[in-house]
Amino acid sequence: APRELFQQLILLAPKVKTIHVIYTGGEQDWLIAQAQAAASELGLTLNTHATSDMRELAVSYRGVLKNQQKDTEALWLPQSGISLEKAVMNTVLSQSWKRNLIVFSSNLADVRKGVLFSKYPNNKLVGEKLFNLLTQLKKNPSEKAHVYLAEDLFSALNTRTADHLGLRIKKEDKRKYMLLFPMSK
Repeated sequence: APRELFQQLILLAPKVKTIHVIYTGGEQDWLIAQAQAAASELGLTLNTHATSDMRELAVSYRGVLKNQQKDTEALWLPQSGISLEKAVMNTVLSQSWKRNLIVFSSNLADVRKGVLFSKYPNNKLVGEKLFNLLTQLKKNPSEKAHVYLAEDLFSALNTRTADHLGLRIKKEDKRKYMLLFPMSK
């Protein structure tokens, strides 16, 4: 659920007022509509950049990263059916590190690579909700099925990125994260 990600962003970087998102037009329009509503309710501006192919995606990322304001804007990497090509992800990570830009993701693996944070499903609670939903549908087969956004989520944080961005996170706040990267050995 974009709302969960945006709320986490507000906690970590309260100066951020604008979020950029680059996405595949058409297939992710429903998610972007949810994100627009969540951003508006939270007092944030969501700047959307729809693309149709990987080339457009790469050009859009370069443009956003070049113009993104380091303290008041953030870049959201949404979950999609395809992962960013390695070259595009490397550009996002290197430019964000070089310019101290906030980048967060819907993909847990991106936190390990260097984005600031992500949210990921609490599979136990999601499974319980899915079971309850299926039980309810079995009792009432005429009820229409709906798409539900995951709201039972864990958080992951890249502490090295947080330190680099100057975000001072207290020990007790770090305990709220299920995963911290880089992982200690």
